[in-house]
Amino acid sequence: MNYFFITGDSSGIGKSLKSIVLEESSNFVFGISRRERSKSENFQPIQLDLSKSGALEGFEFPQLQDAETIVLVNNAGMLGPVKPIFEQNTEEIQAVYNLNAVVPAQLISKFIQSYENQKLIIINISSGAANNPIQAWSTYCSSKAGLDMLSRTLIEDLKFRQMNNVQVYSVSPGVIDTPMQGEIRASEKKNFALHSKFSDLKTNEELVDPTVTAKLIYRIFTDPDSYDQSFINLRDFY
Repeated sequence: MNYFFITGDSSGIGKSLKSIVLEESSNFVFGISRRERSKSENFQPIQLDLSKSGALEGFEFPQLQDAETIVLVNNAGMLGPVKPIFEQNTEEIQAVYNLNAVVPAQLISKFIQSYENQKLIIINISSGAANNPIQAWSTYCSSKAGLDMLSRTLIEDLKFRQMNNVQVYSVSPGVIDTPMQGEIRASEKKNFALHSKFSDLKTNEELVDPTVTAKLIYRIFTDPDSYDQSFINLRDFY
């Protein structure tokens, strides 16, 4: 059996990825999300609000004795308030960094410690915003940049310890038709210089279907040789 832990599996890319993974009877998914979901064949929901400080206190990965490969997909992400950072409060700022950067680091640490002798794949869902400063997205851009650097330093740590059983990938999906894009369009124009640009993406049907994105992410598991590096920009594959 192959096991997948997918954060943010209740909507967007995570939901699509979960559906694709579960098409194979040899796969089992643990979905981690704040929303309530129902257990089904080969699917076990774990209800946690990962944006909250201390959300992972007491959380432990289950023992998986029959695992061939175990995959962790750090997909859950949060845009946060679309306005200058000096107009946000402490709680808003903390929630974005916690979900986008702190929780993935904590999960990765627990994940590797829990399954140190098994074949592991870690997939961190990044963003083009990690490399491009976008006005009104201070916390999102900087937290995703932190996630990218986490991937880079994790790779170096694994090399140092000669842990060849762990593969790490960072995936930048591009502009996908998810609830986050809806949040962007619903933001106030007075706070966001690029509001019209992002609204036009929907109007002009330039947003990618999340199922298309999820299939390309799943390919990391089914056909890793289709990608020649650990940092993958999916815009190159649409």
